[in-house]
Amino acid sequence: MVDLTSSCMVRHWSNWVVGSGLDGSMKIGLRRGWELWEEQLVRDLYPDYPAILRVLPHRTYWAVRSRARKLGVVTSREIWKASTVRSIEELSRTHTTSEIASKIADMETHQVDAIIKYFGFGRKPREGFRRAGIPVIDDVLYRADQQGLTLVEVDRRAGIGKRYFAGRRWENGLHGGHLARAVFALGGELYVEWEDD
Repeated sequence: MVDLTSSCMVRHWSNWVVGSGLDGSMKIGLRRGWELWEEQLVRDLYPDYPAILRVLPHRTYWAVRSRARKLGVVTSREIWKASTVRSIEELSRTHTTSEIASKIADMETHQVDAIIKYFGFGRKPREGFRRAGIPVIDDVLYRADQQGLTLVEVDRRAGIGKRYFAGRRWENGLHGGHLARAVFALGGELYVEWEDD
């Protein structure tokens, strides 16, 4: 067992590193610089972290991840502007992805494909939605079907964001706020009608 409180260890603590592996195991050892063959291995095997850690057992997951970022092999995530997403949504109904990419500056076809896939744009609605058997839900589904909207688009327009309609979450219990927002987003009004005895 290593005594981390000894004067020798305290004096040279900056050279020691404590980290964790991909499996959650703790590792302790001396901090070493990266050798060229290790960096080349990261370049060749990225993004297969388990394979890299099998070959470099003395490196932690976080050290490998940091080195991959410094070497520039990590693909950075793209941040999409709201105006670009809205433009792609409008164009996706009538244009192909290559046509959309040519109309929007600094956009490539694979980026347009990613946005369309992520947000579910341009999909043709199914032949009617599967009915729920709950009158207010059925009314929302019928209205969305009339407007040619997918259930993902209904959730987005209503500002729900939790896939209430697309995930059929009403089956776990009705949520009045989500229903009201969907009705208003689809151009309807919500009111109560009482039956007299």
